[in-house]
Amino acid sequence: MNVRFCHSCRSLILSSFRFCPYCGEVIKGPELSEVLDSPFERIGRAEGEAPVADPFAQAEENLDRLESDLDLILEELEKEGRSAP
Repeated sequence: MNVRFCHSCRSLILSSFRFCPYCGEVIKGPELSEVLDSPFERIGRAEGEAPVADPFAQAEENLDRLESDLDLILEELEKEGRSAP
């Protein structure tokens, strides 16, 4: 379902509407999905970098790697007879 906002009364309406059912204003402008796409394209990349295909998948991979590293550190501490702070 594609939706957009009425520029006059800011009501959320279906993108297929040509007039706002709440205020009667003629509907113009981008759909909600078009407005939201741009900010999410920038997530996970530094200035000048190419867009990340799936920033949430990349974040999950990074967390998995950190968890593995932490497990290795905790194992080494146990071998030395020390405990984690």
